[in-house]
Amino acid sequence: MTTIRFHSNSINMGTYVELKDTLTETILHGLERGLYGMLIHLGSLRSIYRRRIDTEDLVQSMTLTTRFPLTFFSRLPKVYNFCGSTKFLAWNGNDHQDNLLLEQMHEAEYEIQTISKVGGNVITGCGTYPIQSSGKKACITTLNHLRFKLGDRLLIENGYEKNCIATTLRDLHDIYTGCYNSTKMHLGCCLNLSHFQKTGYKLTTPASLLVLLEEYTSLFQPMPPGIILVEEPLDEDVENALLAFCREESVPIVFTF
Repeated sequence: MTTIRFHSNSINMGTYVELKDTLTETILHGLERGLYGMLIHLGSLRSIYRRRIDTEDLVQSMTLTTRFPLTFFSRLPKVYNFCGSTKFLAWNGNDHQDNLLLEQMHEAEYEIQTISKVGGNVITGCGTYPIQSSGKKACITTLNHLRFKLGDRLLIENGYEKNCIATTLRDLHDIYTGCYNSTKMHLGCCLNLSHFQKTGYKLTTPASLLVLLEEYTSLFQPMPPGIILVEEPLDEDVENALLAFCREESVPIVFTF
């Protein structure tokens, strides 16, 4: 079990919480642990299909997240690929591939709209494709085709997998700025520090962390990160610098190790 070190009540920190029999039970479990934020998976990590939440459960969950201070996130599984697939690019004349992606999009829309009702955001990777520029264009098209409703928010996350189209802040910026304005109003960024480290970012000192955060600010100002994920331990001085940034900028942070 992750130990959450609450340095200050003004820092919105949380961790991963396993989905219980109901969403209400899951939220109650997080609140009982004293969490200010939580990350869940709304279904299997190996399937595109998301668990359906019945109306009674959703209403009870909405009551809890309205009453108590809690930042709520869910994460689409890595089997989602907004580029199509590593072999067949979406929106490129392959009807079978497009239909598979449309099914993913339908499930993603359900999760985005459900999590939005409890005041939460959904995190997603951007996808993988051998030709990065083509993959980015396909991902942008996918994002522009998603049917967002008022209050919905999707956070695009940097990755590290082979052929991942978004491993850097510049990649995330390319995808974000390539979207329609009507889509951008529903988008944000998830900065996964562990993924950045796996792709060459050296986050070993407070100064190196600040370089990364300053790069983000220069690209996305005035939009702060939607969430910062930490999946592996950081050096204590780096963690303290990160917590100071999150406190100052009111950015949620989730530790999952």
